[in-house]
Amino acid sequence: MHRILIAGLLLCGVCTADPQVRISLQFIEVSHPTLTELLSGEDQSGKALHAKAVSLSKESKAKILESCVITGHGKEKLTLESIREEIYPTEFEPPELTCGGRAEPAPKPAMPFLRVNNTPTAFETRNTGLTFEVTPKNPIDEPLIHLEMDASITTPVRLDQFTEYRDHWGDASIRMPVYEKWGSRTTISV
Repeated sequence: MHRILIAGLLLCGVCTADPQVRISLQFIEVSHPTLTELLSGEDQSGKALHAKAVSLSKESKAKILESCVITGHGKEKLTLESIREEIYPTEFEPPELTCGGRAEPAPKPAMPFLRVNNTPTAFETRNTGLTFEVTPKNPIDEPLIHLEMDASITTPVRLDQFTEYRDHWGDASIRMPVYEKWGSRTTISV
């Protein structure tokens, strides 16, 4: 499946000195053939593409992954987040050689074996979910507002095995998370 981003922008305000912006954003997932069909029409305006994508979602040919609206002053940075913090270990105690794990001397020499420590020593945080930032750039002598938009969806996909290990309690393997991020960064002048 290919993911496309459809964003709509509405600029409103009482006067040009203090404009308000309202931006609606949708992440819509479609297959490659459906995307080709969607982009092959004569009317390529944002409004027409959005209407087609919503129509396709009603026919189960597209899936609306996320929808959001952000509103604020046209001179301030706007941030919208719908996230979950995922904390995961990134470093572990190093493995060590041991001779059976007894404190007293063994009656006969034990074979040393490698003991893997799966005790985490360092962690990282990854935000999963939707993040949408809008940064306006207003030139002094222009009636335009330039908007830098950065939108992304991050989701956890799976846990990959980093180290395979079994101890006397069972599976003690170390697994690391894998994330997928879909994003769009663009600038528009209104």
